[in-house]
Amino acid sequence: MWLSLDLVFNYMSDYELMLIFKTGLSEEDMSALIGKIKDLLDKHAKGEVVKTDDWGKRTLSYPIKNQTDGRYQVWQVKASPGGLAEFSTRLRREENVLRFLLTVK
Repeated sequence: MWLSLDLVFNYMSDYELMLIFKTGLSEEDMSALIGKIKDLLDKHAKGEVVKTDDWGKRTLSYPIKNQTDGRYQVWQVKASPGGLAEFSTRLRREENVLRFLLTVK
């Protein structure tokens, strides 16, 4: 049995996205960056953020991009699996995002 493309691209799954940001960002820059990431999620994976949990500033176990501290956030996300590869590629290019991990819930 063949699945229609409409069903494949409109199917939404639950994901958890952990982000580590650089700590030197102002609140305005942080808000702009979060808005940009949400726009990328919407554009590429037709996704939306369901819940955000801000863990605040924490010391990293090892330096990442010459940073010893990072600001952690965990997002609960609903998104279409079809566009997550492109979303991940775009997110990897963000210089103010030190690391991220996207997992299926």
